[in-house]
Amino acid sequence: NDRIEKLNSKEVDMLVATMTVTSQRLRVMDFSDTYYNAGQALMVRAKSDITSLSQAAVYGKLITVFGTTAEKSVRDIYPTAKIVGVRTYKDALEALKSGKGDAIVADDTVLIGLAEDKSVKLLPKRYSIEPYGVGLRQTAETEDLKNIVNELIERLDNNGKLKQIFSKK
Repeated sequence: NDRIEKLNSKEVDMLVATMTVTSQRLRVMDFSDTYYNAGQALMVRAKSDITSLSQAAVYGKLITVFGTTAEKSVRDIYPTAKIVGVRTYKDALEALKSGKGDAIVADDTVLIGLAEDKSVKLLPKRYSIEPYGVGLRQTAETEDLKNIVNELIERLDNNGKLKQIFSKK
């Protein structure tokens, strides 16, 4: 949850993993072109009767990772929902498994990895479109880096490598 701070303090040069382009983030950082469109999804315990986000928001507790687009989306759509905030996705999975919450709301790309644990299941519906881009600092010195990243994304898209990478998920 401090990755944007690490970027702007020059501790890292770019943010690549699961970085959704949002208008709020564009105020403090720049982005490459979109390389993937994820979607927010819901994960529940394997034996859960929960089948939708609205059901989980009204009758249960939703687990989100602090600072994610999922946290903001849930608060915007279901302002009275009970939210259990955690620091990491590993913490989210543990909170779900231990019963501290009834469902995790996060990008499907993250939840797919967590779904390898057979005590949980990923529900099929997606509730948003989350355009992923490479996060960069908003400085003139990063324009060249942004152009290189965009050229690479375009090349990987044109030769089918991006589809190939994401078809493995």
